[in-house]
Amino acid sequence: MSKHCEYIKPNGQKCCAYAVNGYDYCFSHEPELSDKKYEAVRKGGQQIKKPRVEQDSINVSNSKDVTRLLNRCINEIRQGELSPKEANTIGYLANIMLASIKESQIEIKLEEITNAIQRRQED
Repeated sequence: MSKHCEYIKPNGQKCCAYAVNGYDYCFSHEPELSDKKYEAVRKGGQQIKKPRVEQDSINVSNSKDVTRLLNRCINEIRQGELSPKEANTIGYLANIMLASIKESQIEIKLEEITNAIQRRQED
């Protein structure tokens, strides 16, 4: 069973990460691994990122458009073209868009009903 890192943070709380096998601390806090940690951070910063491909804007005005957008995002995540962070943001905004579309549809129906009632009262 893995044990947790023994490092105590400045706020007095214990680090929640698992300790590296054979050590008392996690990768970030183990003094003997500081050179390896620095190297990993340096390499991560040098990672060549794929240039963003300019994409056509997507019109999202109904639930079918949202479905198309999410389908496209799912495929782009699977192909490594879209980060999970970006996908989460798109998913969040798509959810807001769906709520807005639904509310707009309710407003349209309410207006139609109100107009129908007014026409009947005038007759």
